[in-house]
Amino acid sequence: MDDLELVKKELHEGTSSLILVRDGRILSRKNGSGIAPLLQLVTKERELLKGAVLGDKVIGRAAALLIVDKELSLLYTPLISEDAINILKGRVLYNYLKEVPFILRRDGKGQCPVESRVKDLINPDIAEKVIREFVESISKSV
Repeated sequence: MDDLELVKKELHEGTSSLILVRDGRILSRKNGSGIAPLLQLVTKERELLKGAVLGDKVIGRAAALLIVDKELSLLYTPLISEDAINILKGRVLYNYLKEVPFILRRDGKGQCPVESRVKDLINPDIAEKVIREFVESISKSV
């Protein structure tokens, strides 16, 4: 089984929300909702990303900004936003099942709040800082 097929199998049949694979080996697996698992991966396991296939259940603009400069071999997601495609196009190979105009909030009422915070950003480093601050603020309020 190649890396992409392993990523697809794990995302669709397993409980992981994010999976990172290289050379047929699972390098990292995360569970959780929102952008926090991806932020954790790019912060604490950044060195694993180069040349790997990343699978994430949802990729919006914020997620695309987190991974665009990480030298992934390929990104796979069941759901991707138009903004994410615009960020990734020509910079990261990607494969997806469904494209949507934007990522919704969990309650389905409007745009995801982290997407709103990065809607005008193009610099991945600035976006990562904004995303980190957002994730920290919601983890404090829980």
